[in-house]
Amino acid sequence: MKSLDAKLADIRANPGSSRAFIIADAKDADMAFGVRAPGHRRYLSAKGAHPAQFSPELWTRDEFGHRNLPEFLDIIREVVGQGLVDIMLMSAHVNEQLTIKEGLFSDSHITPAARANDATDVWAARHGNYLSHAAQPFRSASIDHIQCGKLDCDRDSGEFPGANLGLYSVTYLNDLEQDKRTLEAFHAFREEAERKQFRYFLEVFDPNIESGIPPEKLGEFINDQILRTLAGIAEAGRPDFLKIVYHGPRLMEEICQYDPNLVVGVLGGSAGRPTTPSACCTMPKSMARAWHYSAARSTTPSTSWHSSSFCD
Repeated sequence: MKSLDAKLADIRANPGSSRAFIIADAKDADMAFGVRAPGHRRYLSAKGAHPAQFSPELWTRDEFGHRNLPEFLDIIREVVGQGLVDIMLMSAHVNEQLTIKEGLFSDSHITPAARANDATDVWAARHGNYLSHAAQPFRSASIDHIQCGKLDCDRDSGEFPGANLGLYSVTYLNDLEQDKRTLEAFHAFREEAERKQFRYFLEVFDPNIESGIPPEKLGEFINDQILRTLAGIAEAGRPDFLKIVYHGPRLMEEICQYDPNLVVGVLGGSAGRPTTPSACCTMPKSMARAWHYSAARSTTPSTSWHSSSFCD
């Protein structure tokens, strides 16, 4: 059994007392940053550098400064080998390389996952202005590509060579038309996911533009929107767990006590409010059940483990 499934079962069986804690390592930055996604070359895996062509009359590899994709894949392999995380989140392309073609997770307790959508608030191209606009729903990846690497998977066996877990993100803006489009896209995704036996967890971002809601009230808006959204979804179509921005212990406790069957995780990394280890210490220990670490810019693959231990 994968550690994710064992921990989810323990949390749901013992909602008030479980000490299970889920760690997801986000290595899906190529869905956002492009060339910068693999991170700075000041850290490489034990396998070292991979060949790359740089014209010396133009620049050097050190001047460029970023890892290439093969070096990034080596870091993912290294983290999986350490066995310290429960979920490895990747792009559909990296999932194909490591999960489908290489079988990296076949004998691992770690669950492979892929980013199932890439709304415009993660379009972080250099010199682009997409992030200054209201987030719009968008999906590059298809569920079939994530599960089996082709357009139509063989579904007779119920087994897939690729990941069968995805991250789907929504961004509530307090804008009627924008939020309606976001939820319509989510509705279409989750119906397709249910038909294709595809599991997912739901990431909820804070507004990426001015929402008109005072900062101290934003967590209340987000909590209400999450619960309102989930109220229309039967168990078969619900996410395995949530990943949300941490708005303090009171609001974390508020959403968790509402439904003990709801597994709530904390969003870390550059996309949300920086949740530091000291802030994590104030989180009700029976509430926060997952820690999501965005490792696009990490210098070592073990940075997240030190942070998460404060929330244990």
